[in-house]
Amino acid sequence: MELPDDVLLLILGFLSPGQLLQCRAVCRRWSHMALQPSLWRDKALPSKRWETVDPKLASAVLRLAPCLGRLEVSSSMHDKSGRLLTRTHCAVSELKFFFYAQETSLAAQVLARQASLGSLKRVRFCVSDFCKPINESFQRKLRALLHQILNTHGLEYISLNLCEPELPALSSSDEAREVPVPASLRRLKYFHPYLDPYLPLHLKWHAATLEDVSLAPAVPRAAFLLSSMPRLRRLQCTLQEDMEVLLQCPSLETFHLMIYLTDKSRLLLPQVRAFLKKVVTRLDNLVLDFWGGDESDEATDLVLCLEGTETTPAALRTLKFLISDGCHAFGPDPTVQLRRLGAVLHRLPNLTSLDLGGAPTRVLLEALDGTVLPDLVELTMNAPWECPHDWAHGWQARALMRRYRRLHVHIHPMVHQEYEVCEYCRKHKCHKIPEFGRCTLFSHSKGARCDVKHEKCEIAVIVS
Repeated sequence: MELPDDVLLLILGFLSPGQLLQCRAVCRRWSHMALQPSLWRDKALPSKRWETVDPKLASAVLRLAPCLGRLEVSSSMHDKSGRLLTRTHCAVSELKFFFYAQETSLAAQVLARQASLGSLKRVRFCVSDFCKPINESFQRKLRALLHQILNTHGLEYISLNLCEPELPALSSSDEAREVPVPASLRRLKYFHPYLDPYLPLHLKWHAATLEDVSLAPAVPRAAFLLSSMPRLRRLQCTLQEDMEVLLQCPSLETFHLMIYLTDKSRLLLPQVRAFLKKVVTRLDNLVLDFWGGDESDEATDLVLCLEGTETTPAALRTLKFLISDGCHAFGPDPTVQLRRLGAVLHRLPNLTSLDLGGAPTRVLLEALDGTVLPDLVELTMNAPWECPHDWAHGWQARALMRRYRRLHVHIHPMVHQEYEVCEYCRKHKCHKIPEFGRCTLFSHSKGARCDVKHEKCEIAVIVS
């Protein structure tokens, strides 16, 4: 008895792109069913992120599949499927394109083809070698690609990971000649401090729909453009001019400040401090990112702004520190950037999650006395000890967990290498601390519901 079409489609939906194409050889009915658009809208090539794509499979999908949820294009695929990429009828929803400077024209052609097919919603372009000196020809091609992205209709997500030196900004007359596309963009991300000449137009044209914006460069007029966005919920940026106008964003919940001080950005510090003191009284989530590991007093004093205003303490529920190049610090040494944090803990009454970005000082651990941060349930840090296993079973961890009975401490493992087993781990085989991945300390009973996700490695701390 043959399966009904709807049941067969349900079963075929569990197959990978390669398996679906193999089904075409079974019979005429399966050959037709295997190419139904409903089966391909959620498929991705490669099926798992960071997998290597089989060139033969990629070519077959581009020739036969009616659509695809996500397509990741690397340089190896350019060589094998370059012409197919520019002529395919396979409509892609998300295009992720890795390319070298000399392949910029191909990237533009692939974007144009997918835009013409009408399904493209998300684009990610990652250029591998623009940090090297390039000639004017490549700069013109890059500018043409950026202009094409600007004029692509219906995009909801744009991510550009480039490190090209700043391109000349558009003049006001050039901007006036551009015809706006209908607002559709919800997320816009720039990962390197270069200036896309069309960035201000993205912000202006999509002000009504943008919800999540990440800007690595300092962009002229950016604060004013961002302040007009009624739906902006998440913002990541460096120090910008006129940041206080961002207080006009009615929906802002999460702010990620990248602190990278230069001679120019130091001049902005007074207005940035004023903005931070006010904005923390209404934000839910804040990330202070000391990009480049800046340990100067000017940078670390920004932590004091977490106290809020004279009349209103901070409303923050989560606070996260990143210490160097957007990452956690390495090792058990206390991070200099946190030397001011203890002074403002009492002004963070609603905080439930604190990520220190490294190891705390002894003074900071003592400042967590159970009365400040009364709702704290998650603390993320490096263990202030050569071995996190040793620290987890020590008196400091027990005392901390005794003061905060609902607390979970997530320990980063960067100070512990499995091939360098310390004396404590050699004597105590109770837990195996992973080389990669975090470890969770907790004090509640193992069967209790705590609403906090435990890491695979977990250590129960007995506090009674």
